[in-house]
Amino acid sequence: MKQHEALSEEFIWLIQVIAENKELRQWFLSIEKLPENLRYSHIRSMAERMQADWVDSDLVEAVKSLASADVYSAASKTIREYSLQSSTPKAPHA
Repeated sequence: MKQHEALSEEFIWLIQVIAENKELRQWFLSIEKLPENLRYSHIRSMAERMQADWVDSDLVEAVKSLASADVYSAASKTIREYSLQSSTPKAPHA
């Protein structure tokens, strides 16, 4: 159970970082247009490079989880919603 909780925290952090960084957000949403097998290959290669560079294993697992079409779709939706919310002008305080 501890492993799952750590992965969840890392995954949430990963999606938050992608959503808040314009360049990462653009990259993430651009690979959505790729065929699923190419997107999977791209994500898997990135995770393998991270693992070779001794990046935290929970973060690597969070990246690997994005290879799932359902997980990627949910993450993409969350990132798009964040992007829309952050680009909507806020009403001035009275």
